Amino acid sequence: MSLQVLFKKSSDEKWIFGSFQLDFLGLFLPGYIGLIFVALLSDQAMAVVVLGFIAVVLIDSGHVYTTFLRGPFFKNKNNFKTLASLFGVFIFLFTWLILKIPYFWSFIVYYTLFHHIRQYVGLIKWYNKLDHYYDSCLILFFYASVFVSMMLFHVNPNETQLFYSYPGDIIFIPSDKLFKLLLVIQLLIWALYFFYACYLFLFKKVKPYKSHLFFVFAILFYFLVCLSNQQSPLVLVPILFAHGIPYILLIIHSKEKIQITTPKSKIIFFVLSVVVVAASIELGLQQSVIQFEYLASPDLLPKAFLALFLTPLIFHYVIDGYIWKSKHFLAEKIYS
Repeated sequence: MSLQVLFKKSSDEKWIFGSFQLDFLGLFLPGYIGLIFVALLSDQAMAVVVLGFIAVVLIDSGHVYTTFLRGPFFKNKNNFKTLASLFGVFIFLFTWLILKIPYFWSFIVYYTLFHHIRQYVGLIKWYNKLDHYYDSCLILFFYASVFVSMMLFHVNPNETQLFYSYPGDIIFIPSDKLFKLLLVIQLLIWALYFFYACYLFLFKKVKPYKSHLFFVFAILFYFLVCLSNQQSPLVLVPILFAHGIPYILLIIHSKEKIQITTPKSKIIFFVLSVVVVAASIELGLQQSVIQFEYLASPDLLPKAFLALFLTPLIFHYVIDGYIWKSKHFLAEKIYS
């Protein structure tokens, strides 16, 4: 099937945003756009600053606060549960900082990555719903491929520099032998997936092509981002593009489904306003109040400010595991 025919027929098919074109631009491509930007602009100092601001401040920091626009976290708008959850996250972070338990930033970094990966899994499951074929094997293939890609990043023998990270946040074990072994394992996983897909499409005569198309784009993205930008300070930018942009668009989509009578233009304006305003406030706090280097300080106030600063981020990770489940009371409206 040619790409032209696929685009032509997609308007009659059920996609998350209503058409293949919109899903392709909003869910499939953002990570690849981030990769292209980094490849083209990483050698230009001013472009790096602008790209870093867009990725880290607007897209990454800004999208966190759109979680609060998704709709009630709990049935009957239980504000007590919401406040208790926020307070619990703050106490967890503050206690960690007070006790000076090691690997605090490692926890933040890897929890962030886990949250990003879980969004891809959630989208695969969403496409499963649209394909009317739940495919647990496909999800296992996804986890296996992404895990190997991550390990390739960690054992890459080339020098690696990170953007917006602190020394020791990410563990590196450079090894040429492990790197080559993992490449072979990755190829074997892809070969097994290829035979599995052939079995589904050719022998079982089922065609969950939306799920598989998104799956292919997802695993290739993680593979490319884990092997590229090894010597670039913008290694996280493509991941932030791949996660933050679709997340903002999914919040807009969910608001449309929940608030049917509200004009789409107002929803878009409101969501994007929250992104810009919240990101700007966070940037201001980060530059004027939050002192990351005071992590080892005996003073409690800097630790309290840092824990408070990170609370929306971790709350966003935790609550996302709840509000996007199909069992959530708003799910029927959003996934219908």
